[in-house]
Amino acid sequence: MSKASLNPHLLSKAFIGILIWICSISFVQAQQQITKKYSIADGLPNNSIRSLFVDSREMLWIGTENGVSVKRNQEFLNFFMEDGLAFNSCWAITEDKDRKMWFGSYGGGVSMFDGKHFHKIQDGLYTQFIRTLHTFEDYILVGTTNGLNLIDYKNLSVTKVQGSQGNEDHNFISGFFVYQDRLFYTTYRNGVFEVLLSDGTFTAEKINDFEYIYGLHQQEEMIVLSGKEELLHFNADNLISKNPRPERVEPSSNFYNFQKTAFGLLGTATGLYSPNGGVFEISPNQVTPFNDRLQIDSRNLWSMAYHTASSTLYLGSLDKGLYEVNLSKRILLFDTKGVEILGFAGDDQLEALLRSDGLHFPLLSKKLSLTDFKTVQQRYFANPKAWIPKLEDDFYELNPRLTAEEIIFYGIRKHDNSFWINSNIGIYQVSTTGNFIRYLPLHSLVIGFSPDGHLIESNPYGGLRIYTDISNPKNYQYYRADLPETPDMLSQIVQKNSKTYFSSVFAGLFRLDENRFFSFKESGIWDVEKIKSIYPTSGNQLIVGAEFGDVFLITDEEDFKEVLKIAKSTIYGNSIIGVKAFRDAILIMTEQGINIYQNGNIKLIDAEQGLRKTIIKSYKIIGEDLYLGYEDAYLKVHLPSILSDSYRSYQLKITKLLVDFNPFSTDKIEWFSYSLERIILKNFPSSLLIQLQPHRLLYPEKLQYRYRLSPDQEWTPFSTSNEIFLTYLNYGDYSLEVEVFDLHSGKTEYFNLLEIKALPPFYLQTWFIILSLFLAIITILIIFRIRISQIKETEAVERKIAETKLEALRSQMNPHFIFNAINSIQYFILKNDTDRAVQFLSKFSKLIRKTLDNSKSNRIKLSQEADYLRAYMAVENERMANRVQWDVSLDSNLDPEFIEIPPMLLQPFIENAFVHAFPASIEKPKITVLFEGIDQGNMSCLISDNGIGISEKTNKSHRSRGLELVSERISLLPNALPDAISIQSQERIGTTIRVKIPVITHGPMQKYVQK
Repeated sequence: MSKASLNPHLLSKAFIGILIWICSISFVQAQQQITKKYSIADGLPNNSIRSLFVDSREMLWIGTENGVSVKRNQEFLNFFMEDGLAFNSCWAITEDKDRKMWFGSYGGGVSMFDGKHFHKIQDGLYTQFIRTLHTFEDYILVGTTNGLNLIDYKNLSVTKVQGSQGNEDHNFISGFFVYQDRLFYTTYRNGVFEVLLSDGTFTAEKINDFEYIYGLHQQEEMIVLSGKEELLHFNADNLISKNPRPERVEPSSNFYNFQKTAFGLLGTATGLYSPNGGVFEISPNQVTPFNDRLQIDSRNLWSMAYHTASSTLYLGSLDKGLYEVNLSKRILLFDTKGVEILGFAGDDQLEALLRSDGLHFPLLSKKLSLTDFKTVQQRYFANPKAWIPKLEDDFYELNPRLTAEEIIFYGIRKHDNSFWINSNIGIYQVSTTGNFIRYLPLHSLVIGFSPDGHLIESNPYGGLRIYTDISNPKNYQYYRADLPETPDMLSQIVQKNSKTYFSSVFAGLFRLDENRFFSFKESGIWDVEKIKSIYPTSGNQLIVGAEFGDVFLITDEEDFKEVLKIAKSTIYGNSIIGVKAFRDAILIMTEQGINIYQNGNIKLIDAEQGLRKTIIKSYKIIGEDLYLGYEDAYLKVHLPSILSDSYRSYQLKITKLLVDFNPFSTDKIEWFSYSLERIILKNFPSSLLIQLQPHRLLYPEKLQYRYRLSPDQEWTPFSTSNEIFLTYLNYGDYSLEVEVFDLHSGKTEYFNLLEIKALPPFYLQTWFIILSLFLAIITILIIFRIRISQIKETEAVERKIAETKLEALRSQMNPHFIFNAINSIQYFILKNDTDRAVQFLSKFSKLIRKTLDNSKSNRIKLSQEADYLRAYMAVENERMANRVQWDVSLDSNLDPEFIEIPPMLLQPFIENAFVHAFPASIEKPKITVLFEGIDQGNMSCLISDNGIGISEKTNKSHRSRGLELVSERISLLPNALPDAISIQSQERIGTTIRVKIPVITHGPMQKYVQK
């Protein structure tokens, strides 16, 4: 800045500008727009923002002192020199007719982005320091610090405009405008120029020497120039004349950017000569500071852009990052600087505002402070004739010694054209003009009015009173708390037609009708408890909100009816704060925001749309506006705008795609999202990570997603995550469908997002399978022949081993039997009973022959085994002087000629019975053998005796060697059961042994077995 600029005249103008700015601030309305702020902590590359641009794709581009960023919903994608940018300091952004983006840097020339890559344009430029860019016909106009260049955006050729250079300290190009199809540009201190084309050559012709132009805004024939702390309004014809004279001059700050918005013309300014920068509303008559209205805390604003579809203004500061301002009037903020809002009152507009510091009257610019309330109470108690309620009469305790700072307000309501305020020091009646009418020394958390207009005062623990004559509060009607029809622990009292309704947080819903209370719960009509809020609709219905549950719409005219139930599971939030109704919509306030139930759908309004993140303290519908009170502010929500939000369709794009945790080909990325309809996966199995981003959606954080891979699959559950992770995809064809539910609109969109073809592994492909089958068949044939040979050899060896082992077992059993038989012969000889010895020897020799014959075979007929057992038992009984009765029998269904069993399996059990079961004390000893039916290829044989039995001690310590041989022998047989032998024995009663023997059946018995 030259020394000449700091002259007294300019300082005087600066002082006047500051004075106007300060004076204007005092008249700014308290209401504010909803603003979000972003800085490097939120992902921006730098807090100094030099340029902003909303392109035709509705993307916001941000040029900073350290890189370029594009805002994608709530995240920022940043680009630097290493990404192809010509230089990190970006001062200008524009878009050409092919929708490519252009960036002018301060020190590195120009960059162009085609959706995939950056391209540098540096050669041929007058300087590498770019101040402004502008699209005109087929050219990008590049305004440098000393000269004008034109770039053909189709072939990127650079043209120098002859005659556009001058004194570099004065010649930076500050703006362009087109008038009557003629192109003009302005410079800082070198005048106004027209760009001419003659014989293929572009030249700059000076129009006039007007200087100190920092920026401009053109609106048809009117042009606003930003001068040195002043705004100058020109008619275009006047500006391009030899001696331009502004039609109006207004003191101001130094403006660099202008934007037409829903609020009219706005401009951003920096305080070059004084701290008077910011954002301003520029009207035909004045310049109004807008920082407070837009919640902007920076006085050093440089750039701006406007998104028309969403009425969103973007402001770039040089020190505090990016501001995003919602200029719609749907939700307005009123900052109370930390003062809690406790209630609202009014009919068509807000008349009274109950705050923790007193009662305010916005229309009257009047306030009743805490001291005013305390003074009224003190005057009342100073009157010795004043009525003072007593605690013993069941009034809620009231402490008149509380100070003004200890006053707690509970609520406010308008009744009979006056306001009623209940607090911990009493109940006040205040006129609509802001004057106290009445004070009552009653401490009540909830008050209301009866159908005939009488005050109702409630004690949460002691019933309630109705004051029939408020001027004489001694006269009241008291309803005891111990009566089941008396409402207690109230949360709200409302009037509807000729009835008054009470909601209790413990006892449900009550009604006062003709001076009689009625409990819906006690009468058995409606058992809903813990009611937090009730609200009468404009019709004949009542909305009821349970504190931790559902919301109901009921009628209570001639008959009670529950018209509608909104289930808790469909409501966003855990606790219901309150309910309201507007037109055909039900409003449900929770800790998450406002649930709007309309036409069977629920949509959510929360912090993303502009609500506070803290709990709603108070709420009321006044006219068409819903007022919400918080601990430090209140909001005014224009309900018709919220309810009539036109649904705007959007696109769902894939912004991130990982295949087996590796990025998919970047060649398919255009404008930061994948442009593809089908993907082929070559690895098996494959995993996919897909990140989704909605495009052109106002509130992207309101979306819930679910997906499926084919139409016959079930949908996954809804999730707020915008990532889909598909793990270990089997080979096949998939069609990825995504269903998206928008909480803001309550609408659902379906997207056929991506076709996926997962190739099988090479070993499952056709050529490999055919080759493999051919080789496998040959290999199998060879192996089959070898294996058959091996199996035959193995079977022969195993069969030989089994036969040898069985033979060995039989050879162990035969000597054992012979030894016992010889003992018997010896017994007869020693007794000199020669006849019996000879007779016994004859039977024994026949038995030996049968034993030897049976031992040669692995299996014999059941008839042979039965004959053998009879012969054996006859020999054994001979040895015992024929004192044992014995019998061998077969089930009538068994044909012994067609059943084969292993020989001599049962002989050891019979031998044990003869040897051990019948001492002399046993009278009439008996042994029976019964062959029963066949099951699972095993025949059951039952051997019973009435001997002395087997004692538990004997059973544990002694096990017959014959029994062990039989068990081992059965286990070697095919189809043997694990519990082939079971023994049941009782002392002095007898023993029963069941043996399950694998058998082979033939002929008719084969059919029997199959049955």
